[in-house]
Amino acid sequence: MCSWTKGYNGVQAEYITEDVICYKCGNCVKFINDDGRENVFMPPGDGGIALLAVHSIESLFAYTEHEVDPKIHIMKYPSLMQLAVLTGLYLMVF
Repeated sequence: MCSWTKGYNGVQAEYITEDVICYKCGNCVKFINDDGRENVFMPPGDGGIALLAVHSIESLFAYTEHEVDPKIHIMKYPSLMQLAVLTGLYLMVF
């Protein structure tokens, strides 16, 4: 669980909306609103997060797992709904 996740650790932060930044914090993604409200996304499973990419126009973020053959998960913010998973040569759309 990422409830212990606290402050900014120096990684690149990106705007996911005009008033919310996000960044990779350990095995989680932390979202901070400009008024100070925070939200933490913890991916399911034990893989953790290796890389994070953000598309601020569509409010999407994608992360890869810490595994030998990682999947790429594409998520919608703020619902944190999974839209697709890229794995090997296949795309699974939800």
